[in-house]
Amino acid sequence: MTDPVPGKTGVTPTQALITLITCKNLFRSDERTVAFGVLAKTTPKTHERPPDHGRR
Repeated sequence: MTDPVPGKTGVTPTQALITLITCKNLFRSDERTVAFGVLAKTTPKTHERPPDHGRR
């Protein structure tokens, strides 16, 4: 993707969009999954350590 708005050169985006493309084997696969998303919220970065959430 080279345009901020897919298929519309020179248009200013109005949404934060993301496209994720995965494949089974890096660079050599006929099996791919494509997912699209829209940014729902942001969280400012802090210098505090995030909560553990039960991880060990």
